Amino acid sequence: MKLTVIAVLLTTAILTGVVFFPIYVELWLIGWRINAIIRGMPDKPE
Repeated sequence: MKLTVIAVLLTTAILTGVVFFPIYVELWLIGWRINAIIRGMPDKPE
C-alpha cells in the first residue's frame, strides 16, 4: 500500500511541477523586465 501512495504522490508532484513551472518562469521574466524598466536598463541583456 505504501508504494502505491508514494507513486501517487510522486506523480501528483511531477504533474504539478509541469503545470506550474511555465507560470513560474513567466512570472520571473515579468518581474525581471519590471526591475529592468525601473532601473532604466534596456529590455534585453546585451
